[in-house]
Amino acid sequence: MTNIYILSLGQLIKSDQQKSIKAFASILQDQLDYSALYSYMSVYFYLKMDQCLNKVVDRHNMGYLDSGQFETELSNFLGIEKTPQFKDAWNAECEITPETLGNIVNLVYSLDKTSYQLVVTSATNPMHYTYVMNRINAELNKHDLPNFDKNPNIHLAISFELYETSHSTLTSLAISRNDLDLEGNKFISFDENIRANNVVYNHATFTSLDIKHLQGCLAESEDLV
Repeated sequence: MTNIYILSLGQLIKSDQQKSIKAFASILQDQLDYSALYSYMSVYFYLKMDQCLNKVVDRHNMGYLDSGQFETELSNFLGIEKTPQFKDAWNAECEITPETLGNIVNLVYSLDKTSYQLVVTSATNPMHYTYVMNRINAELNKHDLPNFDKNPNIHLAISFELYETSHSTLTSLAISRNDLDLEGNKFISFDENIRANNVVYNHATFTSLDIKHLQGCLAESEDLV
């Protein structure tokens, strides 16, 4: 029996949308000569309106807009010209600190030394995903570890690839697509939100442990190998 840990990419990489709002506000200031406060409030309310109207961000997360189309539509919606700073502004909310990268390196290293596996879901968009994976993989490669998204022990289910943003459904898809045996494996989830309508529900143990505790579990298992 193999332990299979279920978590979301958002539990590994934290996000802070305020950083992207401030970055886009800076672009508005430069292009339209708005005040700092007016620029910030404009971007903030534009993004709130987008949740109800154009749903540009949602369509990007669901895979209905590629990165180029998303950049064009969001730029038009914000009333700014497309700029080389767009990607930097959009990716600013992804908080990838040295500590975060170190935690992921330790996690993958421990995973590589045990028979355990991960199911990682992500309700994200192509631009954020590419940025995050490039940063993670560059750090892993420094330690001669395989790319996160190519690791045979990590099963990814990404919203824009599967046209689905529910972590519960993404988890089920990851399990079915990778032929992970529900009866023959032990599933341990770090996300209470996947309980509802999930094929894993009756098979998984749910825990509130965080990523550092997971590293500890894997490290202990590594010592036993």
